[in-house]
Amino acid sequence: MNGLASLFSGMYFVALPAIPGEAPKTADDNYEDAIVSFSSAAAINPKAEYILAEARAHYLRGHKDSAMEKAQAALDASPDFLRFVSYDEAENPDNVMEDALYERGTFDDLQPLPTLDFLDPKYSFVSGTEDAPVHYLKAEEAHLILLEGMIANGELDAAQAKMADLAALVESRGTRTIDDSIEGRTHFAEGTRPDSTCVVVNGREGLVLSRDEGDVAIPHISGTSLTQADIDGISSETEALYLLYRTRQEIFIAEGMRMVDMGVKLVLSEEEELLNENAAEGGVGTTPQIPGFIDAVKAQLDEITYTPGECTASTTIDLNQLLVDNRSNAMVLPFH
Repeated sequence: MNGLASLFSGMYFVALPAIPGEAPKTADDNYEDAIVSFSSAAAINPKAEYILAEARAHYLRGHKDSAMEKAQAALDASPDFLRFVSYDEAENPDNVMEDALYERGTFDDLQPLPTLDFLDPKYSFVSGTEDAPVHYLKAEEAHLILLEGMIANGELDAAQAKMADLAALVESRGTRTIDDSIEGRTHFAEGTRPDSTCVVVNGREGLVLSRDEGDVAIPHISGTSLTQADIDGISSETEALYLLYRTRQEIFIAEGMRMVDMGVKLVLSEEEELLNENAAEGGVGTTPQIPGFIDAVKAQLDEITYTPGECTASTTIDLNQLLVDNRSNAMVLPFH
């Protein structure tokens, strides 16, 4: 648990104390603590998930060789491993993300962009006693780390082969068939969001489902639109990186990784500032991290163009392209 606490602290916060009342530790320091914890755990019991968690910490620090070494070691230990947390629908704790994405309840109209419609909802109703699990460490991530390292090393042929391996693993994860007719892709007005399989998004087919026509099959562990034709069409580092980050977005949907890929980090809570004598307004961890190229378009990130009843739609911002175009920024794409 210490390792995960340190890892998540580094992923989501500019700085966070390891112990209540202590001075906030930078994200890099929290990653270092995570590496020590997971390395110690793996030395006692070399589980694939311990090794992968260490690989993620190295990855986020930009330590390409160490991250790739650990990612490969994780796959060697188990080529299709999953680490997940279970939830109790009857007696709690339940899966709050499932409440938001599927049951909705008092949540706002929480829906992804139409480019990700085929993956939503990642979590759906299982039974009256069991809620959908969250897979927070899985073999797919090891492939993604290796892929990014290969691209950074200029090994496009190896990256294409690894992408095919990744696609095969994702395909093996399967889907869950659900009745999602209650979804009603209405956004704030009837028909303002694509809701038919005829819809082509940014020139791509097959991304939008018709939910009113019966049950739909949704990937509940990992899913992707990646095809062999996509892989075969790669001819440059930029194209490979774009496809990689589009695939990362799809595989990690609703798993808390997108914000990390965007280079966005949160600040200390107001309570921490007020009660911790080692934290103060204007001090370490009190200014959010938001890359300038994202901050400049933040109001447009969720914008789409779609005329109700038609079969074409487009997004205003292609965030994956934006990330790749700004890969030299220290806040994103750790190996570049």
